[in-house]
Amino acid sequence: MNTSANPSDETVVKPTIIDLDADQVIDQDLPPKTAPTTAPSKRNKLLVPALALGVGLVGGGWLYRDLLQSYLPSDQMKAMAARLETVELANSKLTEQLATIDRLSTQLKTDVDAIEDATTATQGETKTLSDGLSATAANIAAVQAQVDEAKTSIAEIANRPVTTSGAANALPVDIATRLANIEKDIASLKARENTAAQDKAALAQALSDLKAKVEAGLSFASENERIARMVPAAAGLDILKVHAATGLPNAQGLSQELSTIAAALPKPEIAPSPVQEKSWWDTIADAVSDLVVIRDSASQDWLVIAEKAMAFAEAGDLAQAISSLDEAEGAKPAPVQNWRDKAQSRLDLEAAVTNVGDAVTRTLAQGQ
Repeated sequence: MNTSANPSDETVVKPTIIDLDADQVIDQDLPPKTAPTTAPSKRNKLLVPALALGVGLVGGGWLYRDLLQSYLPSDQMKAMAARLETVELANSKLTEQLATIDRLSTQLKTDVDAIEDATTATQGETKTLSDGLSATAANIAAVQAQVDEAKTSIAEIANRPVTTSGAANALPVDIATRLANIEKDIASLKARENTAAQDKAALAQALSDLKAKVEAGLSFASENERIARMVPAAAGLDILKVHAATGLPNAQGLSQELSTIAAALPKPEIAPSPVQEKSWWDTIADAVSDLVVIRDSASQDWLVIAEKAMAFAEAGDLAQAISSLDEAEGAKPAPVQNWRDKAQSRLDLEAAVTNVGDAVTRTLAQGQ
């Protein structure tokens, strides 16, 4: 019996075919697949060092800015410091120039006020002299009126008839003598009044000429002699006598003399120091030098000092010019010292002229 499988046999199991409609098909969720674990990426490995590097840079910048910048300045900081020093130096010079201009303007106002006061005083003296002359003329006119009245009375007496027969019409001897004495007194009074008026005018004119010549720096010998003769007790005549023959230059003339002296003054020699990188010790020395300044009197730039004094003298402020020279350290050069003494003599002369003018004014007022 043949038991081999025969495809035509009914014992062969055939697959069952299920025919389903589309609406009968239901999807069933499958379980999620587990993602495979992978190794950390290269980006995560570089993130931590980058953060550490950033923190280090920020901390280093902060440390340099707050602690090390003053000790290890950069080239830009050095250039900025140099520019700042230049600006501060220019600002200092500008401030000094402004202060000088302010002092010069103040001195100019003072000089203008002094000129106005002198003009007012001169006008007062002229008015006083004019009032004195007017009073003298009034006195002479009053005396002349009395004389005319006396002459009229005498003429009336002379025209009266004489009671004594044979006697000529003549004045009595006592009346004629008194009339002659009155005429002599009147003539003497007129001479004295004219002389006093002339003396006052000459004294006032001498004072005016004295002030003008001293201001111009000219000699004033004749004016000084006249004032000394008419007002011998005036204070300051001894100083006027010393400089009367030659006079003393005024402030502008002294400024020109100082300009000539300054042109011949030697300039201080300053050896240039080699430029080199500063060490820590140099930095400490520079800090100490800002607190302690040591000046060498032999290296004073007298040319600059003389030019400063010359500016004050040109503005008429001799006192400030002398003060600027005295403030300089060290011994002054001989020409500068001589100029300083001459400027002081000029100030003494101006003070003496003021004292003499006050004495002359008092003398003119007493003679009214």
